[in-house]
Amino acid sequence: MSYILIINELIGVVIALISGIFTYRYLNSFLKILFFQLVSYSVLYSMIHIGQYIGFIYYTQWIYNLEMPIEFGFLCWAGYEYFKLSKERFLIWIGYLFFLLVFIIETMLRGLNALSNFSYIVGSVVVASIFLVILYSSIMKDSINWKQKPEIWVGLGLILYFVGIIPYLSLLHYLQETHPRINLYLYRFITIGLCNIRYLLLAYAFWLVRINTTLKTSVENDKH
Repeated sequence: MSYILIINELIGVVIALISGIFTYRYLNSFLKILFFQLVSYSVLYSMIHIGQYIGFIYYTQWIYNLEMPIEFGFLCWAGYEYFKLSKERFLIWIGYLFFLLVFIIETMLRGLNALSNFSYIVGSVVVASIFLVILYSSIMKDSINWKQKPEIWVGLGLILYFVGIIPYLSLLHYLQETHPRINLYLYRFITIGLCNIRYLLLAYAFWLVRINTTLKTSVENDKH
């Protein structure tokens, strides 16, 4: 993988990390969980490319497969933290357990060295559904000042990413076998593009918390 491609992949991630670090003390538990997911992804990505550079890791698909339960676990945990009703929390974990079941079956049938794209599609549907409800709930709670709510921008980024990636993943193996060059371009355009949108919106959500906190503190000081 070229250095330019790596830089393109990391633009959104790095900006989100910087934003998360500078705003961490202002974040609620929901956003802190999403920050931890970002950190876990960054550590994994760094390990893969450092390992490839020094010649320690040659084939990385199994690492990406094992990262799936971690990523979806963090995102479902964030949804669990957002919702307070036991019914909603129960449905979230049912969705995650269903993903795990599909993931285990797929890896047993195909092995860890083949991308578990069907499992990722199932996880994408679960996470997109959770954050679609979060997005709707956040707008309904405050339809006037919705632009100032970090949950909306987080939800929008995750929905765009997971809904947008499903069609590509559905055709991934077919494209790789029949049109590998087209598949490479689609990967760079769809996956990297959506990933940057996802993490740039997360970065904005982190920074929005700090802005809102600062404005609230300023208003309270003015009252005194």
